[in-house]
Amino acid sequence: MTTEIERKFLCRKTPVETLAMLKADGFMIEAMVIEQVYLRAAPRWGSRIRKIIKGTKIQYVLTLKSKIAGKKFSVTEIETSITRLQYDTIEKIENKRPLVKQRWIARHPEFTNIVWFVDVFQDTSLVLLEVELDSEDTCFKRYPFIGKEVTGKKRYSNAKIFQKLNDAPSA
Repeated sequence: MTTEIERKFLCRKTPVETLAMLKADGFMIEAMVIEQVYLRAAPRWGSRIRKIIKGTKIQYVLTLKSKIAGKKFSVTEIETSITRLQYDTIEKIENKRPLVKQRWIARHPEFTNIVWFVDVFQDTSLVLLEVELDSEDTCFKRYPFIGKEVTGKKRYSNAKIFQKLNDAPSA
């Protein structure tokens, strides 16, 4: 069980421009595709399964998250690897369209307390930035690609985007 501290922002620039600025500042970029399905869960806990595709490698993960009372940006997170069979079985039971996003993770070799995520959601025009921090008080550079902060705004949560995707008529 870990504590995840993150803030979320709209992106003012294209993903290409955003990643170029991070690279210019010395960040190393890792690309992946994530498919995730949110599960019916117990109150207080959000739960999801993820299929994470990095090149030819595929990882399956079950995650539970719960907001920490009195904290603005922190959640308790429990994450465990699952098998492909478990993922496929849960996905079949849920019978929902996965939320698919292209994700780039930007890590700096010196500033290990800050990790940037650039998410481009399939079937939407939405591009979100997340910055993961080691404490709620960690300062970070205000890049020109950072737009309006949407941390805690439900309409920008992955769970809400997933719900909206599944409420829409199928194409």
